[in-house]
Amino acid sequence: MNKRFVGLSAESKLDKARAYFRQGEYANVLTLFNVTAGPDILISLVIPSALRLGLKELALSCGLRYLESSNNKGLRFIELLGGFAGAGKLRWFFKGFTGQVSLRLSSQELVPLCQHLESSIGLVYLPEITCEIENFSVLDFNVVAGYCMQRGLYYTVISIADKNFQRCPELSKSLVLLESYLALNSYSKALSLFSSIAKNSESDTLIEKALDLSLLARNVASAEYYFNRLNLERPSAKSLYIRYQRDVKGVVEELSEIPTSGELFYKCIESVSGSDFDSLKERVFHKVSDCSDLYEISMYYYGLAKLARTLGYVGQYEDMIYQANNAQEQSNAKNGGRYSWPALKDSLAKLFSLSGQVLAGTSVLEVDGSGPIFVVGTPRSGTTIMASLLEKYVGYRNVGESEALEYTMQKYFHDLQRGWASFPPSADDVEDFRAEYAEFFEGDLKIIDKMPHNFQYVGLLQLFFPEARVIYMRRNPIDIMLSIFDKPFPLGHSYAVSLSSLGEFVGAVDEYMSALNTIFPGRFLVVDLEQVIEDEEAWLKSAMSFLNIELLERQNNTPVYKPTFTFSSQQVNKPLGRKDVDWTKFVSLYGKAQGAYQCRKRLGLPLS
Repeated sequence: MNKRFVGLSAESKLDKARAYFRQGEYANVLTLFNVTAGPDILISLVIPSALRLGLKELALSCGLRYLESSNNKGLRFIELLGGFAGAGKLRWFFKGFTGQVSLRLSSQELVPLCQHLESSIGLVYLPEITCEIENFSVLDFNVVAGYCMQRGLYYTVISIADKNFQRCPELSKSLVLLESYLALNSYSKALSLFSSIAKNSESDTLIEKALDLSLLARNVASAEYYFNRLNLERPSAKSLYIRYQRDVKGVVEELSEIPTSGELFYKCIESVSGSDFDSLKERVFHKVSDCSDLYEISMYYYGLAKLARTLGYVGQYEDMIYQANNAQEQSNAKNGGRYSWPALKDSLAKLFSLSGQVLAGTSVLEVDGSGPIFVVGTPRSGTTIMASLLEKYVGYRNVGESEALEYTMQKYFHDLQRGWASFPPSADDVEDFRAEYAEFFEGDLKIIDKMPHNFQYVGLLQLFFPEARVIYMRRNPIDIMLSIFDKPFPLGHSYAVSLSSLGEFVGAVDEYMSALNTIFPGRFLVVDLEQVIEDEEAWLKSAMSFLNIELLERQNNTPVYKPTFTFSSQQVNKPLGRKDVDWTKFVSLYGKAQGAYQCRKRLGLPLS
């Protein structure tokens, strides 16, 4: 100890240390106190001083001592986490304490822990923290997962499960995890999980649910297995029977009774092309009159619209599809999903501004090997067809509409807002971002990620994945608008329920991507779906040149990996045709869509 501090009383030392800390003289604080100090001094003075001076080993050793000095490690763990986060040293924390700490927490203590975590650094790091909880059980998982699900954090739930599966295999039977997969439309993963529950069960309800998931996941073998166990005497099995006959056997039947669920009605409606439309509509209207759930009502109308379109009843189709979207819009608004042009414009303007600060062609991280291929655009623009063609000819794994980039990007923005990450990102930021994203795919980055809405992050991808290739899919905007308007989309797609909002959204995406192409000329490939359909061979030649990947020999039966369901996935194994629907036949609807697109609002992005 410095001679000037010799002989000071404990109280005087503490007063001096606090004064030095307030003045930013952290070295003097550490002259007075070190790792042997008491818990209160460690957390309030010694650890913060070590962090501010960049003394990693001292900060970690003091942190371990602080944790070991108390039986209530849960709260201290969070306090310590907040201290490291506040100093921008969150990576030190997780690299230093992973596997070093065993938190003994009861299930009753988990909710207070989540609340403290949410109020301090947010729930984004909850998956890492659960790894430190001793004897983490399914009950513990259900508690923290339920807390996240109430806040719509479904990917956080899945990440918690992924990080704890090895030590808690029973998570494969968690219905909370199943609900998270279903909320994200990850039907293949939901089926895999649910099969462990339903395979050995005699419950008719579970067997029907497993068949439903099998059909949604397009898993023929699984569908046949559960169909053979289906109790056809149960009324609830009727719609499943029809869907199985249609989707697996290609047999079309009439619908003798209206399902009690609008969603089930929509799923099986294509099987009833031989029915009398007016009679069916009258029965559906009667069913709707007794229904108060706006979402269910919208699904009945979507089903009728689908049947009318299949039968070529133009006027009936247009009437039903307007009613369907009107009910869906009301349902969205009731559940907090109201569309807002100012919000869309502001979000894209901010991302464009960040993209403008990116230096094209530069990266803070040296990377080796091939990176991911991102296929972006609007929904219904051809991303599913493109991803399937790339998988067939390039050989990369098609991971479908993964939420991985959205989740990882939001985690980065979370850290950026709190000062734990920098922009432009440091080498550590980039390394962590890449590792977090790759973790969703077992570390493999030779993938095709076809989430359409990733278009918004194309500019920032130059920093995190400089070696990645991006393909932007375009299509006749009116065809896109009406293809979206034709189908029920999840709550997050609030723009999908009116032609005016669709015109704004579709136009905004193209304007945004055109502006990015000005900033990053040649960094992503613009592909018109109509050109691919017109001349697949010519497109392949130019695409392979851009991707700089050797073309595989054509394979007629290459399996397509589809972990998530999309409306387009029903078409990808069919020969490429000009259109899924010729929307020009719906003259009135097509004209209104054209008018909405021509009168749309513009982003007005600055290009200078």
